[in-house]
Amino acid sequence: MPKLTRVYSARSIIPATFSEAKVSLLNIDGKEQVLKKGTTLGIVEEAEIVEPNPEAEEEPKMSELQKEAVEKMVSVLPKELSENERDNFSETTSLSFRQANTTLGEHHW
Repeated sequence: MPKLTRVYSARSIIPATFSEAKVSLLNIDGKEQVLKKGTTLGIVEEAEIVEPNPEAEEEPKMSELQKEAVEKMVSVLPKELSENERDNFSETTSLSFRQANTTLGEHHW
């Protein structure tokens, strides 16, 4: 995020009409930060609508490749992050993978 330290945006699904869109942000700096109105957060891309997989497990698991991807992302985070901040990032990222697995079903990542 421009002019913000240790603030990351999550992927968000927004409706076609998005004048009041809500975007998830993760502030791992430990201090309150303000995002100014009109700040560009990224590029909007059209997404394909998929139906939930009725055969998906209630508690989806991450594949070994997904676990490895999370570990790699955590390993390149700024060194000044605390262990708690790293854990929060890891948990949030892992949850995103598990939610994607629920929506998309089992894939070979």
